[in-house]
Amino acid sequence: MSPEPKEDEWTVSGPLGPAKIPPRFRFELRARAERDTRPSETRFRVVSRDGERALVECLPKTGRTHQLRVHLASGGTPIVGDDLYGAPYREGAPTAASRVQLHAATVRTRLARRGPEVELRAPPPQDFYSKIE
Repeated sequence: MSPEPKEDEWTVSGPLGPAKIPPRFRFELRARAERDTRPSETRFRVVSRDGERALVECLPKTGRTHQLRVHLASGGTPIVGDDLYGAPYREGAPTAASRVQLHAATVRTRLARRGPEVELRAPPPQDFYSKIE
C-alpha cells in the first residue's frame, strides 16, 4: 500500500529516461541529465482525501511517456491500480483497482500547427470516484 501524499501541493521535476534496470519499470526519474533523458516537470494538487486514497490533480508542464506515473511513484504515492510503478495487485487493498486510476479530464491542444487552441473535456468514468467523494 502506498501512503497518501504528505503535502497538498508539490512539484516534481528532473530528467526522465528509460529505466537502466528494466525488469519492472519502463522509465525512471534520474538525479542528473544524461544523453537518454529529457527534462520533465509536473505540479500536483490534492483535491480530496479519504484516509486511504487521495484524488490528485496533475498539471504536467512537459509531456513525457509515463511522466505522471513516474513522478507520483518517485514520491512514494503511485497511482491506484498502477501495477507497473506501484504495488502489485492485491484483492481488497486500498491500492487495488481493476485499472489504472488515471484520467485526463481536460486537454488543451492545437489540432493543426497554426490552428487555434482547443480544449477537450471528458467526465471521469463511473469507477473513478469509487472510494473518494
